[in-house]
Amino acid sequence: MRHTMIGRLSGALTLAAVALTTASGCLNYGNYPRADSELTWHNTRVTAGVLELMEQSLGYVIADDASSQPRLATPPAGEPLAAINLPGGITPEQYRRVAGNAYPGVVPLSEARSDLPVYQISQILLRGDDARVDILRPATGLERGVERPVYSGIQLSFLGGSGSWRIVKQRLREIGTLDEPRWVPIEALERAIAGDDPAQTEEPAGDPGEDVSEGSGSGIGNRGVAAEGSGSGVGNGMPAGLGSEG
Repeated sequence: MRHTMIGRLSGALTLAAVALTTASGCLNYGNYPRADSELTWHNTRVTAGVLELMEQSLGYVIADDASSQPRLATPPAGEPLAAINLPGGITPEQYRRVAGNAYPGVVPLSEARSDLPVYQISQILLRGDDARVDILRPATGLERGVERPVYSGIQLSFLGGSGSWRIVKQRLREIGTLDEPRWVPIEALERAIAGDDPAQTEEPAGDPGEDVSEGSGSGIGNRGVAAEGSGSGVGNGMPAGLGSEG
């Protein structure tokens, strides 16, 4: 009798959990950019939560570089500070949104501006209320006109969800352990979506349940980064209590 009651209770709890999941919608799950993407392609399923992860991650790293280079000359009024590279799968409007919300003076990667420091999203892994973002940053920070820049790698771990993402951990990566993504100037994305290059708009086959979509020269930058286990963070931008890994 007791086992029967426990079985019924367990079944009821399972049904309740399923009902809650159904009512709140499916958990976000996906990779960006998608691993099977060989072309610049447009994916309308990139969610607001993923765009927020891009904005927060890029803004966090750029703010850290800005705070660690106080003597670096600021660009003239109206001139951009830095560019970002997003490896496809978004609209030009989303590209501009991420740049505009990441940090003041940031613009999308452009064919017309090769002198700007470029910050890149290498990968985003989204697993429900957990997310990881891999960022490549110039080892020379916000310095302009650097020929053949070397890129430092950093992984940021998030908890939360759309509207509530927060950084909980950072991890620096050794040289060559983060893939440098495809370079996608916004002009190339605009041409692809306009149909000037039809092959570029092809969407690769993949799991239709994915909400989002996966790209050498990465390395380690240690500007303002605390040692493992110190509990302090990257420059002045690290939230209190944020842990780090080596």
